Amino acid sequence: MEHLSRIGPTSTAKLHNTLKGTFPTLTEQETASLVTRLAREGKIKLEKNETPANSLFGYLHNWEPNAWFYSSLAVALASLTLLLLGTLNSFVIYSKWIVGVLLVAFVPGCAAVHVLYPKPRALDGFHLVVLSIALSLVLDSIVGAALSWSSWGINSDSVVMSLSVLVFILGLVAIVRRYSAQR
Repeated sequence: MEHLSRIGPTSTAKLHNTLKGTFPTLTEQETASLVTRLAREGKIKLEKNETPANSLFGYLHNWEPNAWFYSSLAVALASLTLLLLGTLNSFVIYSKWIVGVLLVAFVPGCAAVHVLYPKPRALDGFHLVVLSIALSLVLDSIVGAALSWSSWGINSDSVVMSLSVLVFILGLVAIVRRYSAQR
């Protein structure tokens, strides 16, 4: 504890190198175990060291804060794929229902919420879900009205394609805004 109070906040690697000068036989595993034990006892506080990405592509490689983006794209792509499969068997039909409900009731709103709140962890889980559902209903109504006035009309193909494109565009805008906010 003396070493920690003397050197102040640091990374585990720097702490190991500092302690290695005093205890030459100390291994990285022992340092990690020591840090974990001290954190469990409440003697030190661990923080995740997040360094900002240098590029948008570098930011996209950071999976944890972008899981919503990849999940949204997966739902949109799955719905498009299931649309192309038609009604092969009961598994495809049930999958269409599950993915379709997600695409209509949650995913567009989730992408829109991330556009409106670009800072990570700006909302807790409950508020994110409630706002996502509410915004999805609003966006579905707008897409439905636009489709009813278009030559495509309202059918499952046009709704799935329109919502998938909307999710893709909102997701890209949100990612760019989140990347800009973290810089």
